Amino acid sequence: MFVPTSKLFPRLLLCLVLFAGCAEAGDEADDDTSGDDDVAMIDGGGGGQCNNCVEGQKCCGGFCTDTDENKNNCGECGNACDETTANRCQDGMCKCAVGPPCSGGSTCCDGGCKDLMTDATNCGVCGRPCAAMESCVDGMCVCGATGSECEGTLACCSSGCIDTTTDEANCGTCGMACEAGDACTGGACACAFTCPPPPVFPPGKVTCCGDGCYDICNDPTHCGGCDATICDTCELGGCTLDGKEVTPPDFLTCFGFPT
Repeated sequence: MFVPTSKLFPRLLLCLVLFAGCAEAGDEADDDTSGDDDVAMIDGGGGGQCNNCVEGQKCCGGFCTDTDENKNNCGECGNACDETTANRCQDGMCKCAVGPPCSGGSTCCDGGCKDLMTDATNCGVCGRPCAAMESCVDGMCVCGATGSECEGTLACCSSGCIDTTTDEANCGTCGMACEAGDACTGGACACAFTCPPPPVFPPGKVTCCGDGCYDICNDPTHCGGCDATICDTCELGGCTLDGKEVTPPDFLTCFGFPT
């Protein structure tokens, strides 16, 4: 049957359009299929690379993982250890240090399961020790003598919270007492007075005492030391009273060399 050219051309054009669309769809389908195969061969669709995993590793999230030691994938993929109760994975099991996971409100620290409310070596947080004379109460280091926490730079001593930078009975540290006449300044004992230099003649030794500075080699009221004395004369630290020698001279102190 004869078909006029005016009717045949539109039909041919339609067939060409449909054929081109089908071919393009087929190509896209082939591309998608090949892409899925590539992902599956590389990592199972996880986005990493699991094609080189060694024996004993599992593919977790697309990455080769040792589930015997990985605490985010412990024993199996996705099983994360709780940092509060177990801080490591060992042999595929979540553990605290080398023991079982913590329970009963205790927290996993490097030394094992600890009660942070009462443990004096891990008070409030792991690794925070209380000082000597302190105990851990409700997660705070409190001074045993006061039952409260020492604030700022105060130290807990047997008598309570003390400023060891100025306290003469606890200077620098608890129990370190300054000698008589010394003051505690900046945590160090030093004379509270500005003593003058010793006399050249007669030889003397000026010493800081509790109520001032005295030449213990020549002063009858403090002859030979800071303790009060009653002497008629004091010569080189030797005390005489009523013409009798009470204490002998101290040549070592007053001259600086032995007799």
